[in-house]
Amino acid sequence: RSTLETGLLLAHVGAQADAVLHFVPTPSQDDGAPQVDASWMVTHAEAVSHMLPGGIAVVGAYLFSPSGAFASHEAKLRPVLAAALKR
Repeated sequence: RSTLETGLLLAHVGAQADAVLHFVPTPSQDDGAPQVDASWMVTHAEAVSHMLPGGIAVVGAYLFSPSGAFASHEAKLRPVLAAALKR
C-alpha cells in the first residue's frame, strides 16, 4: 500500500464467537493529511458505536501503511484498542 489508512473493525458479537463484518475507515481530519491520531480514532469509534444496532460492536482498529512504516505507528494504536476493549 502506498498510503496510510486507519479505521475500525465492526463485528457481530456472539456468545461463542465474534465475526468481523466490516472495516470502517477513519475519516481524515480538517487538513486531510493521512496520519495516526489516537484521540481522533477514539472519537470516531465512540460516534460509530452510538450508531450501531444491538449485537454489532467496534472490536478493534486497523492500520494499512507502506511497508516499513507500521512500527512507527504501532504505539499510537494502543490507546484506540484500549478504548475499544473497555466497551
